[in-house]
Amino acid sequence: MSEIGKKVQDAEVIGHEVVDGNKVPVLKPEVWEKVYCSNCSNEVDSEELATGDCSDCGNPWASTKTKDVTIRVVKMPDVFGSGGEL
Repeated sequence: MSEIGKKVQDAEVIGHEVVDGNKVPVLKPEVWEKVYCSNCSNEVDSEELATGDCSDCGNPWASTKTKDVTIRVVKMPDVFGSGGEL
């Protein structure tokens, strides 16, 4: 798996909205999830999760399982023009 885990939701356009007279897309972001042991940083797979214990350090998942969620907006529309700071 990658450093940020596995993708659990793809980015997609879910509609459009008019902002300052411009039609812009409404985006659903990309979502990535990483489940790992907070004791040894071993990433959890489905087989390990079923056992209830970390295969690297032996600690129970009930007390060491941690989840990181990363949300990525893959493209921002040019709502305020094509450049510059807000």
